[in-house]
Amino acid sequence: SKYKEANETFGVEKYIPCIVHTINLIVTNTIEKCTTLNDIIVKIRKIVKYIKNSVNLSDELRKLQKDQGLPDGKILKLVLDVKTRWNSLLYMIERFLNIFRIISVIILDKSTAPDFVTAHELNTIREIKMLLQPFEDLTKKVSDDKFSIMTNILFELNKRFKDLEIFYNFPLSTLLDPRFKNLHFKDPTRCHTATEKIKNVLISKENSPNNDLNEPPAPAQSLSVSSELPPVPPSFDLWTYLEAVANVQISQRTTPMYQELYDYLAKPVIDIKTDPLYAWEEMKTMYPNLYIIAREKLSIIATSVPSERLFPKLVILYHKPVTD
Repeated sequence: SKYKEANETFGVEKYIPCIVHTINLIVTNTIEKCTTLNDIIVKIRKIVKYIKNSVNLSDELRKLQKDQGLPDGKILKLVLDVKTRWNSLLYMIERFLNIFRIISVIILDKSTAPDFVTAHELNTIREIKMLLQPFEDLTKKVSDDKFSIMTNILFELNKRFKDLEIFYNFPLSTLLDPRFKNLHFKDPTRCHTATEKIKNVLISKENSPNNDLNEPPAPAQSLSVSSELPPVPPSFDLWTYLEAVANVQISQRTTPMYQELYDYLAKPVIDIKTDPLYAWEEMKTMYPNLYIIAREKLSIIATSVPSERLFPKLVILYHKPVTD
């Protein structure tokens, strides 16, 4: 696959899994492992294909809804799922449940029609819809554990996301996201490891001769009230002078850079709806060196979709013929 090729080309340490693709695998693999559920879905899929492949049956579906008083804008069509998009399965189930009574009338007297679902299977589909809905709407939580599919979903979640805290960038990005910090790590050891990695980055930058962070290495002496102030320029400007005083204080600090990390983690998390990048702009003066690392790590996206859309456009642009 493309993911394996990228892994071989750029190395394992730079591999970042696509979250959307991972969720798709969780749902599809869970359904495949539940034979009873998969059989019901196959039955619904056959019914949907049977009607969609017939112009006459599709027209009959539309007419029966119109006879019930539905306006043109409210008439529903059947939805067929796509294997690579798990949410299309949810849409197919939802649409089928909305109009299954009309569908039953259409195929009742058709000798070539596939078998219709039973009342028990309809109840199962309703329950499955409730279980799949949280993957479509992430604000809801799955609470029903009556079906074996729930156990399979939990198994797939643990299997697919078990190494999420091992990947180099994910734990660092989580720590540097002021909405989460170290609150949601399942393994305290990995949280500590991620913290030490950020600390080591700050230490290495501080000790580097080409220090590109916002503080030079701390001198041996400590800052005191009697520290030397900058000379007053002939044309005095208050704000310029105050900025110069601040720079003198920064240059004489004895607190190591990595203390910024501990100060940052000690503060409460921000509101979940806040943009973390905007939040870091506001914290830039408080944690100037940590800010640089946060801007780098928080730019990582969770899905490969944007790049998949971008590269075909670049290919088209590259091969576009040049006209005079």
